[in-house]
Amino acid sequence: MYEYSDSQRDFALHMRDISEFFKIRFYGVSSIDSFASYFEDFAKSRGVNLKRIMLKGFSKNTVLEYVGASLDRDIPVVMITWNNRNSDLRNHWITITGLYSESGTNLMVTSNWGEKRTYDFDEWYDSFSLYKGIVAFDLSRD
Repeated sequence: MYEYSDSQRDFALHMRDISEFFKIRFYGVSSIDSFASYFEDFAKSRGVNLKRIMLKGFSKNTVLEYVGASLDRDIPVVMITWNNRNSDLRNHWITITGLYSESGTNLMVTSNWGEKRTYDFDEWYDSFSLYKGIVAFDLSRD
């Protein structure tokens, strides 16, 4: 789906291509369903048939299992968090690329603000937010 060289300039062109499929409001793309639909449309335009992997419930255990199972299959997970107290995670989309436990704490490795960053998953999950969501995509077999 990425048709450019590996440079910041070309990545900006790629993001412009993606943005043509997203109906971005003044508050951004604010829900998992909207993001997933737009991204599936973009993938289809590039000849790739992606299908979102549905999350069954939003308990800490189901989210951990969903993220872990996706990452075990080399499928990154996209997350959104509104108004989180951690400004790094607030009001934008982040890609989860790793998940591990250290001294009883679940940690998530992310691609965030153009950098690899690690955050406390439990703190993210347990903190107040008006909306949190995650989604992963798989190649559709239909």
